[in-house]
Amino acid sequence: MYYYYRTYTYTDGKTTNPGDITVYKLEEENSEDVVVTKVAGLATYVSDYDLDYSEVGGVKVYRAQVTGYDVTFHRVLKVPAGEGVLLRATGVFGEEETNKTFTIPITTGLSAWNDDDNDFIRGNGVAIASESDGYYNFILNVVNTEVGFYRANDQVVASNRAYLRTTTAPAAGSRIGMTYEDEINGISTIDSQPANHRQHVYNIYGMQVGTISEGHLHELKLAKGVYIVDGKKVILR
Repeated sequence: MYYYYRTYTYTDGKTTNPGDITVYKLEEENSEDVVVTKVAGLATYVSDYDLDYSEVGGVKVYRAQVTGYDVTFHRVLKVPAGEGVLLRATGVFGEEETNKTFTIPITTGLSAWNDDDNDFIRGNGVAIASESDGYYNFILNVVNTEVGFYRANDQVVASNRAYLRTTTAPAAGSRIGMTYEDEINGISTIDSQPANHRQHVYNIYGMQVGTISEGHLHELKLAKGVYIVDGKKVILR
């Protein structure tokens, strides 16, 4: 919340007395509501504001990197204005709920991501063709109860939503393979990593700054601060 003071002056340039000063109390927008539907459990989202998801429970947020015909989702905590992300609800739906609304705090001062760091494309409220400008386009959809990014077919993507594209020609009717980097695949558990397990390290903006041997953050010679190592916050003092 901010307070704005408007001061009027006489034509001779002298400031009015305090009794002539009008004070306006204005409510500043400090959060945004985003919705994830129960049938998908996923949603893309683009905001005109810098958003801070770090203290928002029940949802994970990802930027995307497309390689060939697969997309890897990298978890982030803060998202600069204009960047597309994937929202993933994590078991927060009640039996009678058809969607879930999350209130996301607005922040400031975030720098835009490099183009290579995020392959989501912001929608512009028009229909997205299957192919355009040398790319194959994919939108988040549910087909036969299967959620994923499927070939676009002239669906409209709103300006607060995003889609993916790749230069690799897919098979007809197919969808992009999806991988969440913060999850461990296979039958091993988080407590049974091999001795040479490499951990991914991110800064608080979700950008990867390197990989380390398990538990050896000092290998990267990073500045003091907060980092994310395999999905957990680590403070380097």
